[in-house]
Amino acid sequence: MELIVEINKKEWDQAVPKTTPVYLIAGKDDPVGNYGKGIYEVFDNLNEVRHKNVSVDLFSGDRHEILNEKDKDEVYKYVLKWISGVLEN
Repeated sequence: MELIVEINKKEWDQAVPKTTPVYLIAGKDDPVGNYGKGIYEVFDNLNEVRHKNVSVDLFSGDRHEILNEKDKDEVYKYVLKWISGVLEN
């Protein structure tokens, strides 16, 4: 819960190095992330401070533990694709 408080402070998004790649992923049906709204708030905050490389993916039908859901293979593919893209740049 402390992390949720910290990432919702303006100081947090301004403290993230602008060139550090950030990948936000979550289950679209996760109440902890307010059903995707919380993830997009973090995404919007990082973009507001002109962060250069922020990506976001929400997985429909998934809740909190997206790496343990039925579609976990798809989630892993998205993560690998994102990592590969970061390493290429």
